[in-house]
Amino acid sequence: MKRALPLLLLVCTTVFADDAKLTKSIETDIRTLAAPNMEGRGLGTKGIGLAANYIEGRLRALGLQPAFGKSYRQPFPVKMGVSLGSGNKLEGVADGDWTPLGFSSAGPFSGPLAFAGYGIDATPIGYNDFDGIDVKGKVVLMLRYEPQEKDDNSKFDGRRPSRWSAMRYKVLQARERGAVAVIFTTGPIQDEGKDKVPPLVNDGPESPAGIPVIQVKTSVAQRWLKDAGIDLAQFQKDVDADLKPRSRVLAASVSGVADVKPQFDNGENIAAILPGRGSLANEVIVLGAHYDHLGYGGEGSMKPNVHAIHPGADDNASGDAGVMNAAELLRDSLTGIPDRRTILFALFSGEERGLAGSGYFVAHSPVPISSIKAMVNLDMVGALREDKITAFGTDSAPQWKALVDTAGAGSNLKITETGDGYGPSDQTSFYAAKVPVLHFFTGAHERYHTPEDIADAVNFAGEARIVRLIANVMTPLARGAVTPVYARASSAPAMEGDSRGYGAYLGSVPDYSAMDATTGGVLLSDVRPGSPADKAGIRGKDRIVSIGGTRIENLYDMSYALQDHKPGDTVDIIVVRGGDRLTLRATLTTRGGGAPMAPVPVAPTPSPRPPPGGKLTPSPVVPTPSPRPPRAGLQPSPVVPPPSPRPPGPGPVSPPAGTPTPSNGFTIGAGKPFEKTYDGEKHLKDIRQLTFGGENAEAYFTPDGTKIIYQATVPGAGCDQEYTMDLATGATKLVSNGKGRTTCGYYRYPQGDRIIYATTEGGGADCPPKPDMSKGYVWPVYSSFDIVEANVDGSKAKKITTASGYDAEMTWCHKGGKMVFTSMRDGDLELYEMDEASGKVKRLTYAPGYDGGAFYNGDCTEIVWRANHPVGPALDEYRGLLAKELVKPLLMELFLMNADGTNQRQITHNGAANFCPYFMNDGKRIIFASNVNAHGFDFDLWTIQKDGQGLERITTAPGFDGFCVFSPDGQYLIWASSRAKPDSYEMNLFIAKWVD
Repeated sequence: MKRALPLLLLVCTTVFADDAKLTKSIETDIRTLAAPNMEGRGLGTKGIGLAANYIEGRLRALGLQPAFGKSYRQPFPVKMGVSLGSGNKLEGVADGDWTPLGFSSAGPFSGPLAFAGYGIDATPIGYNDFDGIDVKGKVVLMLRYEPQEKDDNSKFDGRRPSRWSAMRYKVLQARERGAVAVIFTTGPIQDEGKDKVPPLVNDGPESPAGIPVIQVKTSVAQRWLKDAGIDLAQFQKDVDADLKPRSRVLAASVSGVADVKPQFDNGENIAAILPGRGSLANEVIVLGAHYDHLGYGGEGSMKPNVHAIHPGADDNASGDAGVMNAAELLRDSLTGIPDRRTILFALFSGEERGLAGSGYFVAHSPVPISSIKAMVNLDMVGALREDKITAFGTDSAPQWKALVDTAGAGSNLKITETGDGYGPSDQTSFYAAKVPVLHFFTGAHERYHTPEDIADAVNFAGEARIVRLIANVMTPLARGAVTPVYARASSAPAMEGDSRGYGAYLGSVPDYSAMDATTGGVLLSDVRPGSPADKAGIRGKDRIVSIGGTRIENLYDMSYALQDHKPGDTVDIIVVRGGDRLTLRATLTTRGGGAPMAPVPVAPTPSPRPPPGGKLTPSPVVPTPSPRPPRAGLQPSPVVPPPSPRPPGPGPVSPPAGTPTPSNGFTIGAGKPFEKTYDGEKHLKDIRQLTFGGENAEAYFTPDGTKIIYQATVPGAGCDQEYTMDLATGATKLVSNGKGRTTCGYYRYPQGDRIIYATTEGGGADCPPKPDMSKGYVWPVYSSFDIVEANVDGSKAKKITTASGYDAEMTWCHKGGKMVFTSMRDGDLELYEMDEASGKVKRLTYAPGYDGGAFYNGDCTEIVWRANHPVGPALDEYRGLLAKELVKPLLMELFLMNADGTNQRQITHNGAANFCPYFMNDGKRIIFASNVNAHGFDFDLWTIQKDGQGLERITTAPGFDGFCVFSPDGQYLIWASSRAKPDSYEMNLFIAKWVD
């Protein structure tokens, strides 16, 4: 029987060197490796060779054996950049007036010249340079950057480059539309008369773009465009003024050759072995760190325009010193132990180039990978503050947390344990090979990847405490007291993963050792269990070559393809496996998506329009913070896709006058105060945010006003389900059964003892397919939608509609006894009233077109609803879409009628998308959502009198505001809004006191 772990640690700690000696040794190592003569340990410098010599000398002096036969060194190739070949040519343009770009594919190109403006497809904010222009077979000329720079009111970012300005993304858009090449130029506004082309620089280890990509001087582009009657400077001013694309195909043709060759340098891993003994000698544990850094800066630097030595004292001379000093402690403490595992101390190069060194090490391991029982990585362990250190990767084996807890006992270190084994550091290479891993890290800081990461800033004494912790972790591993068992953790990645935290989440893990492949596609090392990739049948060693119809040439393409979809989208993914092309289908989620269980659901049903675009720095679900800033060159700019359409839910239902208000001192404790205010929102006071992350919509009160029911898509669920929330405590509960898609949940009035909602589960337990958005924004009206009634906890659900076709959007009369809903049972989308007792149904509307989202006034004598009654060709289009179970909701007006269907009249005439109408408690006004005074897809709340007069704007926050409902006592307004993150597609629920 193995000895108790605490006893082993006690034995270990009794033989440590004294603190002063250990601290001094660590300081000497870091100061040596971060000294100026080491030149920032940049690949290709003399300094990194000096660093390698120093590390080898230290390992040799410790009496450790060389790991690679008779050598401590393992050479490997590293992609360092690109260079111009001899065949570059652009017809009619002098050599100095143009250049291929670093991510260009090599090869000839020829075709008509198409000017695509800025080359931006920003459909979510209503801007697309590719509208009305066919670029198939053409050479596409486009401007760098984006419109309305330095404009705080821009629909783009205005002050910072938005995700749509990324050059690789622009090329992807042109390439997927059939372009044969892309030519960039800098517009006169940004060029400022310099008329220069950028130098040829490396674009990271990833594959080329798939087509030739070059840049010409501004004067060259001006000459081409002038011949077509286009003044480029005026073009930029005009687009800045009105954001209207002006793309066109020119009469000219362009041909040339891009000849770009990748350049490689030699890197060296350094490793040494403390041999094992006895029965455990053939088992190995690895303690590693990377020793390369950024040299003089440039790519990857947080100060890319500063040419200066980046010493890398914390990143990662601190890790190297940790490995070397832990090696000495372990050598001494394990002396005389008859049965112990071999310890391999590895110092990797090329980590800053896509984990090149550790990837090569794993692929060409000096010991069988199957013999490696664990890998512990030290990356940035020299900045201990407030005694805090993070152990990432503890989900990679069930034994890790207990081991780390015991190892840290008595150290006074505050250890956070979290995350699987993936991230932008060397443990990833081992975890992809199914080795349990840990990564110790003391936190990011402002010195990261700058010339200020110097030795004087390192906490040497703090690192000495960490080295002791590492020795306490390694000792029981070496003695066989603990054997970590590899686990494919399903938790959210602790550090940046395949989608870099942006857009939709697939859960695939790229093989970083294959990042410089030129054959196209993204080779995977693994997929996270329970992720969309795993559920779709994607596996490690698959090569992804297409996502949702987008060809994948490299990691950038894959990131952009994911960013162009939202959580909940189902896409076809083509992989190459063993020479065969397989088409698999995955339903994407948010990062961290898993089983449908969360106290506050995230990523629910999208709003009835694509929300405004903007940057997303975290994923829609708040992730575990990255242990270090992401690697430059592995982080494309994010792209926020529009949400998939949702079924047109009902407008909220007005409570009857005189409904009892909550008693017993009830107060709203759910959520937290929302501090930001906006001019003009005089009717809203004490705003509270109730949900956090994703999109949450359609919240309706219980008759006593203490709870709400709303719809949401929990990560991993794929589509909407119904939830309730206690407004006093914030407690939430799933009340639908998780099958199909649901919408339009509502409480029975006046008792509040039942709920109704619509569900597609009768058509199957899976989420119904997403609609085809290729010809514009549409809502699906699934024929499988039926309305069910259930207890408030979701139990004993039973179907109350049985007619064929769409049945949804039902709301109860607040006096009880009847309900109004939308149905296609007679071939069109019309309003119907159902008697609660008998189930008899009466049709209320007859005009061709869509009628829906209806609710009663307080005494159930009137109904307000939204409608689109097209005529002529528009009616033909409507019927054609309806035959496909689709509705285009871009034009909706509000209508009013008596509850029996008489006296129908239109109350808005603004030609906008008006929806979510709701009687205010005075019974004289209606509050609703509209984009009547907005650009693109921005919506605000408005009020209007029943006669169509007295229009007043209620919300002014940027983004979306809609789905507005008053509490039964009229004191509170609840609604859905993107105001928490107006530049994202997050939609949350908010509640505020109403001030009339």
